[in-house]
Amino acid sequence: MKIAAEWVDTSQHRINAAVRRLAGIVDEAAARITELPGTIAEARAQVQLLNDGAHQVADGANLLRDNLGKAKDGANELTTGLVRLKTGANELANGLDSGVKKIPSIRPDLRAKMADVLSNPVEIRTDVENPAHVNGRGLAPFFFGIALWVLGLLGYQILRPFNSRALAGDLPSTTIALGGWLPILGIGVLAVGVLYAAVDLGLGLDPLQPVHTVGIMVLGAAAFTAISYALRAALGVVGGLLSLVLLMLQLTSGGGTYPVLTSPQPFKSLHPVLPMSYLIDGLRVSISGGREQDFWFDVLMLTGYLAGALALAVLIAHNQRTWTFGRMKPAVEM
Repeated sequence: MKIAAEWVDTSQHRINAAVRRLAGIVDEAAARITELPGTIAEARAQVQLLNDGAHQVADGANLLRDNLGKAKDGANELTTGLVRLKTGANELANGLDSGVKKIPSIRPDLRAKMADVLSNPVEIRTDVENPAHVNGRGLAPFFFGIALWVLGLLGYQILRPFNSRALAGDLPSTTIALGGWLPILGIGVLAVGVLYAAVDLGLGLDPLQPVHTVGIMVLGAAAFTAISYALRAALGVVGGLLSLVLLMLQLTSGGGTYPVLTSPQPFKSLHPVLPMSYLIDGLRVSISGGREQDFWFDVLMLTGYLAGALALAVLIAHNQRTWTFGRMKPAVEM
């Protein structure tokens, strides 16, 4: 019985210990049951976050799939371009090889010249087709023109244009007009000879075309004296002043001292209509050289001025053959 009592007592202690442990487990389970709603809510939030992330991953996977298709197309195009580039590089290499083979060998004496050309490829050079060499040859046409114009201007300050007796006679008007002009023309031809001899023999003008030079000087003297003659016959003293004004204008518009293109516009406009421009240009061609057609054009223009001035002189002579009371010497009074 003693043994049974001890066993019962031991068993009771064990049962009590087991009950206490069970009570602790129950208390712990009750505490965890109390925390379970919060844990479930947190787990639900985590599951929702995981769900959202899964959707984002799905969207990213779809975008990645689309971009991978584009990347594949780009890679195909890149592959095609690289193939073309390789082909072009091969063609360029072959062409360069062919070009190198076609380049002639450079002699040692040419290497320095080629190096100079490559280092300084641009060269500025001035070529003068018809050089005058000295200033005198360039200015001579201008002073020839002035001298011949002054000859006509002064000649008809001394001589009368028409002979009054001839106007009253039976001679044709053409003969009367030529008779008033030929004496000054003869003086002009003599002056041309003296002027040319002095400039050529004394100063060494040495023109390229002496015959052309003398010929256009004589033509210029004839045209200038005829113009002064016509102006003097038509306007008297006023005509002489007008001839002087024309001389002043031609000094600036004739292009004798500097190119007419550098002149103001009024002088540029006067240049092609005044006769001295053509004498200066023609003399430059005959003295220093130039285009032959320019010389003959100048001759043609001077001939036109000569013919026009003489025609005007003939017309004036014809008109002056009609006498008025005021022109009679002594004047007739009524």
